[in-house]
Amino acid sequence: MKSLLREEEELCTKLHCSTDLSGISRDQVPTLKQLQGWSDIITELRQDKESRVERLAAHQRSVQSLWLQLDADPSTAAAPGSLEFLLNMDEGIEKMPLTDGTEQAVKSIISKLEDELVAMVASANRLRAQISSLYSRLGLPEDELDAFVSAHGDCRRPTITALQAEHSRLEELKREHMSVFIERVRGELTEIWDQCMFGSQQREQFAPAFSEGEATEDLLAAHEQEVERMKQFVADTGDIYTLVAKRETLWTRMQELLANANNPNRYNNRGGQLLKEEKARKAVAKELPKVEKELQQAIEAFEESSYRVFTIQDERYLDIITEQWESVQSKKDTDKTKRKGKEDVPPAVSTPHKRRPATTPSAGPPAKRKATATPASASGRGTTQQTTFVQSKTPLRRQVTGSQSARRAKPVMRAPLQEK
Repeated sequence: MKSLLREEEELCTKLHCSTDLSGISRDQVPTLKQLQGWSDIITELRQDKESRVERLAAHQRSVQSLWLQLDADPSTAAAPGSLEFLLNMDEGIEKMPLTDGTEQAVKSIISKLEDELVAMVASANRLRAQISSLYSRLGLPEDELDAFVSAHGDCRRPTITALQAEHSRLEELKREHMSVFIERVRGELTEIWDQCMFGSQQREQFAPAFSEGEATEDLLAAHEQEVERMKQFVADTGDIYTLVAKRETLWTRMQELLANANNPNRYNNRGGQLLKEEKARKAVAKELPKVEKELQQAIEAFEESSYRVFTIQDERYLDIITEQWESVQSKKDTDKTKRKGKEDVPPAVSTPHKRRPATTPSAGPPAKRKATATPASASGRGTTQQTTFVQSKTPLRRQVTGSQSARRAKPVMRAPLQEK
């Protein structure tokens, strides 16, 4: 019982908790059941202590790692007096009060160090990006840039100091070559415009890009701000342009398949070309509506949030999609009308002579059959003329009876042509 009392007192002092957890009076002899319950309470206190020690040890390692990344001197680092164990890895955590307050104080220090590290990383990355841009715009050798960035790739305070010095040096060079620098920034801006498929109206909204005035700091600053604004626009609409490119590819493929479908020579292709086209047609018919639906949702969300119209070459892209489909439907209707017109025209029949009905001949004089004259012989002697008849394609009936035989029209011979 004395050992239980002593251990309970030590654990409760370390954990800053009450020493009367068991509820057993010190003036009476506990029962076996009470002793067992008391032992279980002490076991829980022991486990709680071990858990808190492990967490504080992990926090201690985190703080030391952050100080190292920040290039901070632990001997001068600010730490509350009750947390001096953070300054020395050899300091025994056992001497520290294992309370919730101690753990919260350590977490607060870690949070501040992490925020400082994030800020330094962002600052270092921003400086490296600016230095890289200045190297490119000034036309400086890329190998010099690679060597500098390789030597200053971390985010410690000495590195940030070196990055700031290099950035200042390049800014001075920029001021010395202002006109050249502006032209290169304009070239960068034009590339972004091309990437975003801006039309002339959108480009002309940034008037300084077409200014031919004096190269000044203000003019350069305006160009740099526009470049940054356009970079942000690209970042905000990157997914939309990806869908636009995908949709344009599918649309072009669909147009090719429609053109092939109207090509009469496609049936002469071998090697399963027709089957391949049919598979491609089904794939496009399935994928294109999905992409267009997703693209429409993305564009509408962008236009609603930005209060601006998403355009391609100065025209709203959703209107372009509508016009393209209307054009396809119009062409289909036109082709259908042409085919229907050809079907309604009766085929032309070659009938050089009309046939007379055999059963009911007309009352007028019989039709005369045409005669052709045979030219005179080439010998020049007495000429003999011969008359031939053009026979009807349908022969007359051979058997006729009664009055039909009497009324049969006899062929009439034309008089031979006289020589002139």
